[in-house]
Formats: sequence, structure tokens, C-alpha cells
Amino acid sequence: MLFPLNGIAKEQLAFRQFRTKLSDGVAIPDAAQDALAIARNGLSSDPLAPKSHALLAMAESDPDKRRAILAAAKTLNRRDLALQGVVLEQHLENEQFAQVVETLDQMLRVHPDRSETFFPLLIAALKVDEAAPQFPRIVNGDAAWHVDFVREAARDDEALVNLASIRAEIPIDDRPFDSLLITGLARIGEMETALSLYQERVELPRSRDARETGEWPSDYPPFDWALAEQSDFRAQTTRDGENLELYSRSGQGGVMARRVIQSPKAPFVANSSLTMRATGRSEAVRFNLRCVGAQDRFFDEAYEEGDNQWRIEKLPDDCSQLVLEVTARTLRGDPTLRAEVSPIELNPS
Repeated sequence: MLFPLNGIAKEQLAFRQFRTKLSDGVAIPDAAQDALAIARNGLSSDPLAPKSHALLAMAESDPDKRRAILAAAKTLNRRDLALQGVVLEQHLENEQFAQVVETLDQMLRVHPDRSETFFPLLIAALKVDEAAPQFPRIVNGDAAWHVDFVREAARDDEALVNLASIRAEIPIDDRPFDSLLITGLARIGEMETALSLYQERVELPRSRDARETGEWPSDYPPFDWALAEQSDFRAQTTRDGENLELYSRSGQGGVMARRVIQSPKAPFVANSSLTMRATGRSEAVRFNLRCVGAQDRFFDEAYEEGDNQWRIEKLPDDCSQLVLEVTARTLRGDPTLRAEVSPIELNPS
């Protein structure tokens, strides 16, 4: 009213009217049509007003004209959420997944605080097989939101397989991301994919730099060791990282350490030593083997104090991956078990 040529003011008025209609349950095209006259009037004074362009596009029923409006408008402004939201909707409608990812990237670069709003849309696009290959080009680590996004995507079970398929092309080196992805794949039963990713991202680089981990690595379960963590039944590495300390109070028992590996060729031998740090039964500590997916152990032997060597002559059929377990059981009335176990080495027989 004070300045009739203020196109931005008219833009705000038109958009407020549009949102009011939406809150009353009016459909988006009809709500935009209701505010169209004010938006056009505002554009006559300020042709760069982004929300006015968004309203023009939402009110346009002709798909070709709507695309033309958006194509022109998005070159003028890539910061306005309302306009970019209409652009995004257009890309989704046309199943233009590369443009969906690119538009969301532009929105998140300008509005990183909106990740809770936009990440679900990106993850939904990632789940589409045709869209997944578009992500490495955008999610390349040069924006602050990229690492947060891949970590969030790795927490979504339905996105894990597609995310794993493009992991090699994503130039982001982030341990929590890889840990979430590998653990998630194993959790949903994609063991072959998980193991392949572990070998590529962790095992091979780790073998070139042994200083990165001790002899009982536990960063990437289940292919690293998963260790018991209860107050009265636990396993933890020694300070030098070479051995595993076992602690079990009277009446406790279960799996102290568990790991999945690619099955070696049989026959092979397993070597490990046991050092008792308190009075107790050495046979309370056992070494077990079973195949991934099987409940029953096909190998179960007690430790003896000192060096131990076990020979495994044959693996069950269809046993491409092995579960290695160190278990312990302290009977009621037994003293607290305190012991150390050396790394388990598997060697050809």
C-alpha cells in the first residue's frame, strides 16, 4: 500500500494467500491459481521474484508451459526453497532422477539446516535403481552435507544394496559411513556383498598398514570381532592390542568374541594360546566354528593352557563364510575367570 511498485511485497502477499488456501484444504494448483493475479502484478514490478515464478508454475495446467516457466525461473534463482521445491516436484513427476539429486544438492548447499526435510527425499531417490548411479557425481564430498547424508542413508535398510553398489564411486573416506554400511548389509542378510565391501574398504587397506589396528580389530563387525561388553562377562584387548582379555564371573557364560571370515580351503589348522590370569578351569574357554546361516557348530574344542592347535579336516557343504567364536562359561561356585587369548591364526594344513 505504501509503495505499489514493491514487487517483493506483492510476492509475499501472493504466497501468504497461497499458503492460507492450502491450510484450508485447497489443492495446490487451485491455491496457486487463486494467488496468481497478485503474483503476476508483482512480477511486473520485480521480474526476478522467485516465489511469484513458483506460483505461476504451480498454477499452470499445461505441462509444457509449466516446464518452460521453471526452466527460465531456476536459472534466475537457485536459493529460494519454494521455487526449488516446484522444480523438484517437476523432476519427480518426470522421473528425472539425475535432476532430482542435483536440485536437492543445490537446496542443501544453500540450506544445510534443512537436512531433516530433504534427506528422506534423497534416500527415497537412492532406493530407485535407475537413480542410484547419479549419486556419486553429486555426493562427492565437496559439500558439508555429503558425509551426513551417506551416514544417514546407511541407516536405512532399504537403501543399503543400492548404496553398496555405488560405494566404490563415492570419493568419501569416512570410517563411520563404511562401518554403518557393512554392518547394515550383514544385518539384512547381504553377507556376500558385506564381506566384499569389507575386503575392499577395510581388509586390503588395513593389510598395507598394520598399524591401523591391533590383532583383535573390532571397528567393523561382523567381519571384525564383536566383543562381549557386559560388566560381569566381557572381552577387551590388552593395552598393546595383541591379546584378548577375558573376564567372566561365577554363573556367567556365552560368546566372548565372534567374527565372520571367508572360509579357508580345508584342511587347515587354527592356532591360539591361552594364559590363565587367575585360578580357574582352562577348559571353560572354547573355540567354535560354524557356517554363516547355520545354528549348529560343526567344530567345538576346549582351550588348554598354553599353545593350542586344532586341525579342521573338512567344512560342511555350502559353507562359503565361517563364524569364528571364542566362548566361555564359568559354573556357579567357580572362581571368576580371568584369562588372555592370543590371536587366532588359520593356516593351510
